[in-house]
Amino acid sequence: MGRMTQQQVKHLYWRAGFGISNRELKRATKRGQARLVKQLLKPREVTQLQLRSEEFVKEEIPPKKISPSRIKQQQKQYLNFDWLTEIISSDYVLNEKMSLFWHGHFACNIGNAHYLKDLVNTIRKNALGNFDTLLREVSKSPAIMQFLNTGQNQKEHPNENFARELLELFTLGIGNYTEEDIKEVAKAFTGWKTNKDGDFFINTKQHDNSQKTFKGVTGNLDGDGIIDIILEQKETSIFICQKIYKSFVNEQVDDKLVELMADVFRRNYNISELMEFIFTSDWFYSQNNIGCNIKSPIDLVVGLSKSFKVSYTKKDGLLRAQKALNQRLFYPPNVAGWPGGKTWIDNSTLAYRLRLPSLILNNGSLDWEDTDGDEDTYLESDPSKRNLFSSVDWDFFKKDVKKLPHVEILSLLLQSNPLTLQNYEYSFNETDSIEEFTLAVLSLPEYQTY
Repeated sequence: MGRMTQQQVKHLYWRAGFGISNRELKRATKRGQARLVKQLLKPREVTQLQLRSEEFVKEEIPPKKISPSRIKQQQKQYLNFDWLTEIISSDYVLNEKMSLFWHGHFACNIGNAHYLKDLVNTIRKNALGNFDTLLREVSKSPAIMQFLNTGQNQKEHPNENFARELLELFTLGIGNYTEEDIKEVAKAFTGWKTNKDGDFFINTKQHDNSQKTFKGVTGNLDGDGIIDIILEQKETSIFICQKIYKSFVNEQVDDKLVELMADVFRRNYNISELMEFIFTSDWFYSQNNIGCNIKSPIDLVVGLSKSFKVSYTKKDGLLRAQKALNQRLFYPPNVAGWPGGKTWIDNSTLAYRLRLPSLILNNGSLDWEDTDGDEDTYLESDPSKRNLFSSVDWDFFKKDVKKLPHVEILSLLLQSNPLTLQNYEYSFNETDSIEEFTLAVLSLPEYQTY
């Protein structure tokens, strides 16, 4: 495929990022597909997230409630806010999009913000690199080791938590291993530890040096040896590609296309090469794959924020919005991460999703009460903190769509098929201001998909 249509370009930039401005769209349609994809994949320096100091976060904790656990909670919340605002401001959109994917794949919810900071920096550094490297570095990260009890895995008392999740969630997938495999893999990872600073090491006295058998290989296997064997299994590349297909192509998996992807991925587990294969394949731009996926809450917030140059002066509004929409960075619901797809929308979240554009673009207040007993925020006790603290650059957007008729603004904002757009073409008054018209379009159910 050479030059692409505007709809195809929008499709690429929504799946590989968080949307595209009208100015960028005009430039992009003049370039060929290969050039656009290469630009998205071009390596750039990734900013390392830093942790807010204890002195800084204490300022927001009521004096009587200051404790080590409260300080860590506040640091974790700021880590959430800092990463989300980094995603909003970053031009390296595909790396951030892939980082969000791996953030859900290697789900981790612990209270130690230092460990979480190290984990997300590891993910962002390797998001478009090599899956082999990413898997090993994540497996040895103090966050994952604490979350999955790797450090409690000793030869006299094997702990199978990490072994199970490594096979089930990180690599092979359910049905491609046995309970005996889990036992053997757990033995191989005995002795994996971190010191008080979170540095990885192997306690040889606690490592099981007995013979182990996994996937037809017998020997004194250790953790890295197990990962070598896992990566040799065809099922690993298929499992990862299924998840990537659902996230970047279509929630309804095409097994034949996944097989093609897996063949490419299995050559050397290069993530960039896999994504280039997807984004340069004609089937990626099939009409069936356009506008069919539901935006995650983070996609929704970041897409809006980028389109309208939204900045946030405080963390509370973004934290509240994420919680109301059931996707908070660093707070996955369980070890499997967020299920995504149609689960993003239910009776409780749909109303908020439809109102979110108006709330963000009008610095509105999220009228929402926390009823699950979660005390990780102080938002509920202070009504003023329900404000989203958003600042919008409407002039940036209006300049971007200057002289465009309403129907073309509609087409820019919605990634829907032509018939859907045609249905709405005469539903709006051309005399409406750009602000009024835009907010009406963003409140449509079709804006929830891409």
